[in-house]
Amino acid sequence: MKPLKTFGRAVMTKVLVPLFVLNCFAAVPAAAQVNYAISGDTAFVAPSPNASGNIVIASTFNGYPVTAIADLAFSWCTSLTNVTIPNSVTNIGDWAFSYCSSLASVTIPDSITRVGNRAFSSCMSLTNVILGSSVTNIGAYAFSWCIRLTKMPIPNSVTTIESEAFRNCSSLASVTIPDSVTTLSDSVFGDCTSLTNVIIPDTLTTIGNHMFFHCTRLANVTIPDTVTTIGYGAFRECVNLTSVTIPDSVTMIRSTTFMDCHSLTNVMLGSGVTSIEDHTFTSCSNLTSVTIPNGVTSLGTWAYFKCAGLKSVTIGNGLNAIGFFTFWGCTNLTSITFSGNMPNLSSDFYYLGSNTTIYYYYGTSGWGPLYGGLPTVMLGAPAPQVGSGTAGVKPGGFGFAIAGVVNQTIVVEASTNFATWHPVSTNTLSAASANFVDPQWLNHPRRFYRLRSN
Repeated sequence: MKPLKTFGRAVMTKVLVPLFVLNCFAAVPAAAQVNYAISGDTAFVAPSPNASGNIVIASTFNGYPVTAIADLAFSWCTSLTNVTIPNSVTNIGDWAFSYCSSLASVTIPDSITRVGNRAFSSCMSLTNVILGSSVTNIGAYAFSWCIRLTKMPIPNSVTTIESEAFRNCSSLASVTIPDSVTTLSDSVFGDCTSLTNVIIPDTLTTIGNHMFFHCTRLANVTIPDTVTTIGYGAFRECVNLTSVTIPDSVTMIRSTTFMDCHSLTNVMLGSGVTSIEDHTFTSCSNLTSVTIPNGVTSLGTWAYFKCAGLKSVTIGNGLNAIGFFTFWGCTNLTSITFSGNMPNLSSDFYYLGSNTTIYYYYGTSGWGPLYGGLPTVMLGAPAPQVGSGTAGVKPGGFGFAIAGVVNQTIVVEASTNFATWHPVSTNTLSAASANFVDPQWLNHPRRFYRLRSN
């Protein structure tokens, strides 16, 4: 356990009660369960391991104002049910009420400016907390594991909510973060499995690592365009999250941010995103299509690993590198379309759809007939032409020369009536032209041909 902080020249002064009163516990007044000490010109609440029931903290002790509740003051007081804190107190120390498993409610007066680390951690009967209007800082783990806490109004005075402050508050259903908060530290609402609604202010710049990890009922989140950083695993295992819009202000989507968001069907990535890191969308099994903006330069390893519902991916023109097994296990993927030049590929594509095809645009560079082991098809190439003066009877049948561009896939179609056309040949040009011969031409009284790019 964390040691008690030293408050200047603290002198422990315990409230003395006669021995015969101690032998009759029920007769002990509530105030006698609270120990005080003096430090300089003020007093503070010292460790009071015997506190139980309803207690009232005095505003003065021996003529000195009581201004603080020390670290561990009531920690493990499992029979403590209610506490009244006077306006003279300005600070609640670390672990002050931690593991007070019977504490049901608490009102923190306007005089308090900081709620210490783990101050109310594991107060498993705590259902309601009212924070005073002067609180500026909610410490790390301050209300973590308060599993019956259903409401937590956060006043506008709060500027900092430290890591895991409300971790595993599994009954907390709704949270409004005030405009005064600019940063949410790591895992502030992690494992809040009843959380369905979160209002994030447009002053927030950072969403910390694992911020909403395993918030299994969270369905929709609006991220304001002031946010520049979304931390690792921020929405990991939000299994009911269906839609999310990443604003243009965000530059990087960190590793595992949306991992195991099985219900996620729609993701809008802002134009400011430059990197999608490892495992970002791993096992987002209901994601069907992905559009990666032009600003993204790299896709991390296993970024879309096991996105089994993914059918199409469109990638902007800024991509330079694709990590190992980025689309591994996307077994329904049919097309990956690249807008720019061929990016560096760390490994071939494995365990994709049986007919997955790579598409790229005419005028971009580096492409060949295969990319990562998959066939490629050129888009936007000039229309293929029949070579002038080349049509006629050839050895093996009627034929002609096809003029196009290297790597262009050209389909020759035939018809007997100009109404119904059937493909008779598909050819990816290895040079600027190729020859076509139809050995079946004599099987038809007449036959017409046309060309198209695949």
